[in-house]
Amino acid sequence: YRAKNAEASNVGGTGLGIYVCRKFVEAHSGEVWYKSDGVGKGSEFGFSIPYKQKKREKSDTKGDGPKQDIAVQYSST
Repeated sequence: YRAKNAEASNVGGTGLGIYVCRKFVEAHSGEVWYKSDGVGKGSEFGFSIPYKQKKREKSDTKGDGPKQDIAVQYSST
């Protein structure tokens, strides 16, 4: 989604990036978040996707190991 106002009109791109990212992350049981300090101050976006380690052939522990989350954060100002 891209707002249709004078301030947003000088920004390139289609405005679909965060929508596509959110759909992809949610399809993998993850979540997306954002933070902004206001207009013209930039935005910070992040997401996390649950991750479970594959079972190793030789391991001292039983099972698949603990479930872990992977988080990635991108910031552009």
